[in-house]
Amino acid sequence: MTSKELHPAGEVGRRVRLADVALRAGVAASTASAALNDRPSVLETTKLRVLAAAEELGYRGPDPRALALRTGSSSTVCILPDTRLMARTPDRVFVVLQQITATIGQVGGFVLWLPHATEENLRRVGADAALSVGPVTQPARREMRRRGIPLAIVYPDFDAAAVTRAVRAILPDQLAVRTG
Repeated sequence: MTSKELHPAGEVGRRVRLADVALRAGVAASTASAALNDRPSVLETTKLRVLAAAEELGYRGPDPRALALRTGSSSTVCILPDTRLMARTPDRVFVVLQQITATIGQVGGFVLWLPHATEENLRRVGADAALSVGPVTQPARREMRRRGIPLAIVYPDFDAAAVTRAVRAILPDQLAVRTG
């Protein structure tokens, strides 16, 4: 391989980018993106060329960290469980957590479980919103306010409607649009 050739997957080198796939397929990056996203505006022969280039180079899709930086959203909702409440009513809390996870998943979001919601942990977490199953400490609330992370508390209301309302109230705009 010369220094200008691209590294196939598995070899030491930088991560294969969309621009690399486009170059290999002989198309613009926007065309490669449209082909990889199966847009109807791209000719079938072009799609096949782009898919072959992506396969050959070992393209794994967009880097989620880069996507989060570009869009300003990680599509992640941080769940703050109350471990004492979970110890007292584990079955009830588990059902609520299932409802939360399902609601967030239906709109393409991700869930991050953070059982120790300290100020330090909240400073480091990359979440767009937080949902607490139980009380939240004042320092944790203060840190979320400082970072602009919306917070909803699902306690003591554990019914499915309350969970859905709480989740949708805190979803970032990028996800809320998908809820229809």
